[in-house]
Amino acid sequence: MAVIRRERDGNKEIITLSGDLTVSHARAMRAVLHEAVQGAAEVAVILERVTDVDVTFPQLLCSTHRTAAALQKILSVRGGEEAPVSLLLRNMGFQRQVGCRKISGADCLWRCAEGR
Repeated sequence: MAVIRRERDGNKEIITLSGDLTVSHARAMRAVLHEAVQGAAEVAVILERVTDVDVTFPQLLCSTHRTAAALQKILSVRGGEEAPVSLLLRNMGFQRQVGCRKISGADCLWRCAEGR
């Protein structure tokens, strides 16, 4: 089961995701992320105690990041360095040394720290 918590701090929306972040919960996660990006200048996604993750999750975050960039808003993700998220990102090739070409002027969410 995915657990989704939302908090508001001024113009910043904080979304905490934990548990099962797979296709089974993609619709609920997408709705929350979309609403947050539409309503806040900055959205912070915090990953805690993730038990399962599949490729739909980083794809969903990439899509949300592109939307945020197009709206000139900020999206950040914290907690992706912990297993099982980091293992999926590495195995699926999401960790990058350069930023995303689809977003002009915005840094890729999955850009490795040592490549910055």
